[in-house]
Amino acid sequence: MTSFFGKLFRRGHEEALTTGDTGRLSQRAAERHLKAQGYKILRSNLRDREGELDLIARDPKTACIVVAEVRSFKARPNWTYADALPDSKKKQVCESALRLLPRAKLWQAGQPLRFDAIMVHVDDQGAVLEVKHFQNDFVPERPERY
Repeated sequence: MTSFFGKLFRRGHEEALTTGDTGRLSQRAAERHLKAQGYKILRSNLRDREGELDLIARDPKTACIVVAEVRSFKARPNWTYADALPDSKKKQVCESALRLLPRAKLWQAGQPLRFDAIMVHVDDQGAVLEVKHFQNDFVPERPERY
């Protein structure tokens, strides 16, 4: 079995990346993107049995805590953004944030909180083709809880 980094850096790229490899690659690309924009990464992969938050960061302009959901995709005909991040996933991320962020002492009710989506376009060999950052992409169903 070839390691993740072996697949990434091997000449020829004969073997396509697994879904897990692509997810890790996309998350690192999203993290680099946020850092390049001046964000401070507070945590990654914060999870419990009910859900996970991909990246938690602080926006340098507003000091707002940002929960970023990272999604990777490959070019497909008729693909839409909604295919990558359905409403059910957005709801799960919001519920996880309400549970996990206070436990990790990263946020408390009343502090500014924003939910972003970061879409990472990759090819079959793991090359990052594009990173799109959608700020304030979704809001909780019951914002008064935040």
